[in-house]
Amino acid sequence: WHFIGPLQSNKAAKLVTVVGLDKLACIETISTIKLAAKLNRAVDSWNEESSGEAKKLGIYIQVNTSGEETKSGVTPGAEVCDLVKQISEECPSLSIDGLMTIGAPGDDSCFDTMAECRDEV
Repeated sequence: WHFIGPLQSNKAAKLVTVVGLDKLACIETISTIKLAAKLNRAVDSWNEESSGEAKKLGIYIQVNTSGEETKSGVTPGAEVCDLVKQISEECPSLSIDGLMTIGAPGDDSCFDTMAECRDEV
């Protein structure tokens, strides 16, 4: 499974516990260290309770490339880099698999912005 959509931090542990890391491949909407930290703790707990090799949970950092207030995500530029660095340092049970965005309809420049973010990270 790829989980796409808003995930409240208070629901993070339940998602990991109910679905399990055998089925949950990644979560594509991470935009805060708070959510990442809760997922990291949930993955640690799941690994402790399961038998076998410890697994990591893949995540994508959500970037608000359009600047629309109705969309979630971190601001392109330093905020993306800072979040990636913080998650890399503080959440060893998460694997940052990439960046994701939902661009504004008809605005292809959102994807140019995303490419710039990728290069900066």
